[in-house]
Amino acid sequence: MMDLNNTGVITQYEFISYFQKVTAHWSSLINNHVRVDKEELVRIFNVIDYVKDGEIDFREYSYTVDKSPELIDWYALLNPKISDTKDKNADLERQTEERK
Repeated sequence: MMDLNNTGVITQYEFISYFQKVTAHWSSLINNHVRVDKEELVRIFNVIDYVKDGEIDFREYSYTVDKSPELIDWYALLNPKISDTKDKNADLERQTEERK
């Protein structure tokens, strides 16, 4: 779904494009405008892309889902009042540094 050109990896552009579509769909479902900051999406992408090659491959995505599922908790991102994702993501950035 995110890999628009079927290369087997997700680029930052694909990641942001996908999330913008999810955000628009979510907004229409709840009949309220939801906005997620593009800088936040770039930051999340960079945390998942721990190899720092500008792409998220299956290994990086799987590792994130396994070790840090809250990083890709789209519901929490779309509903910031429910959880403070910035605090969670700061912890995840620290974990990413520990992986290196």
